Amino acid sequence: MLISLFILTGCSNPEGVGLDVDPEDAISGTLVDSSTVFSSTVREDSLMTTGLSRYPLGFMRDPVFGTTEANLAMTLNLPDTEISFGTAPVLDSAVLVLRYADFYGDSTGTVYQVDVHQLQDALSPSGPYFNTYVHQFNSTVIGSKRVPRVRIKDSVTVQDIIKDKADGTKKLPAHLRIAIDPAFITANVLNAGDALKSNSAFHEFFKGLYVTVNKQQTSGPGGVFYFDFRTEGASGLELYYKNTKDSKVDTTSQTLQITPGTSSPVAAHFVHNYAGTPVEAALNGAHQTSSVTYVQGLAGLRTKVTFPYLTNLKSLGNVTVNKAELVVDVEGGENPFTPLPRIFLYRTDIAGQKQLFPDVSDLDFRSVTDVEFGGFFNSTRKRYKFSVTAYVQDIINGKLKQFDAYIAAADLLADKGSATSPTGLVAGRSVLGGFANPSVKMKLNIFYTSANN
Repeated sequence: MLISLFILTGCSNPEGVGLDVDPEDAISGTLVDSSTVFSSTVREDSLMTTGLSRYPLGFMRDPVFGTTEANLAMTLNLPDTEISFGTAPVLDSAVLVLRYADFYGDSTGTVYQVDVHQLQDALSPSGPYFNTYVHQFNSTVIGSKRVPRVRIKDSVTVQDIIKDKADGTKKLPAHLRIAIDPAFITANVLNAGDALKSNSAFHEFFKGLYVTVNKQQTSGPGGVFYFDFRTEGASGLELYYKNTKDSKVDTTSQTLQITPGTSSPVAAHFVHNYAGTPVEAALNGAHQTSSVTYVQGLAGLRTKVTFPYLTNLKSLGNVTVNKAELVVDVEGGENPFTPLPRIFLYRTDIAGQKQLFPDVSDLDFRSVTDVEFGGFFNSTRKRYKFSVTAYVQDIINGKLKQFDAYIAAADLLADKGSATSPTGLVAGRSVLGGFANPSVKMKLNIFYTSANN
């Protein structure tokens, strides 16, 4: 303690000392706020969507971010055993079942209309299908569902068809049920003939389904559904039909499952339209010190940040950084478009390749956990924080050369390795304060000691 006291006595005290600091975060050292933060809004990179852990579908009207839509192209798979509809099958009904995984947006004030079409071409197992890929589909609507209220936690009671026995009912986890045109299913499934002998033959014959939210028939701010296609039996096309066996007519069922994989891909298509919005103005501007910047999921937007004057701290002598944190205030974010639960900060190298900050890299002995590194939304203080102590120290010491860094949307549960990539798993957005903003700011707090030799 005595040694620390002597060091503090000899600290340099540059102009600008005095940024606010949380009492719980207080540590010994001089606080400098002369490190300017430049920030600007840029478009996010595209991402491959055939490997998502959950799949988005929706449409949103946001006064700040414009319109966002997410559409789904999906392959249906035959049961594991060879499928047979028996003698003289007659379809009772066909229902596309999509199990809910999550939802973002307006769940009570928007009436959604979900439409189903047939793809014109089967999805290729070799892909790749990025979020920008435009899938061609037939204009005829083969199924439609009005959703006046989103209930992603309410179980659903459905009829339980039991072969050769009396039917009953069962409760299933919350899901969306869309009735599909019986004539279409009869022609393209029950009467598919030799196409039912293998998945590959069926995929080529049936093509697949394209699901979209009808923008013209959807009122209100809108939102984005997320569906679970990974859990076995969670989602698929349920067929209920009658056939004849031993002169007896029985009702039975088959399910063509949605199980994303190499041979049965599912892909998502995202469209962001910023026309006439503050975001469009930000993208068209070249302001390094914007008053606000924007971050958006579904491979929408990210914020580029740089700290141009960090090396000036070298003039203070032998500087030891006790703590450095990037504090990012959030503007607005009221319901239904709440701020992102998590954002992530990463840097780039001389080749423009994405790299982790040393503070969170497993290759650095000073690294901390993902939680300690930060980026999780503090709803009380309406801000995010990142711990960048090791990074600032390395810049000052010349161990690292500074290139552009980025703040991007991240899935709440993503590991730090995948958090540097664009995400299709969150649809939220955040408006971030800038360095020059008088009320909501982006600031770099640096606590340091300097021993003058």
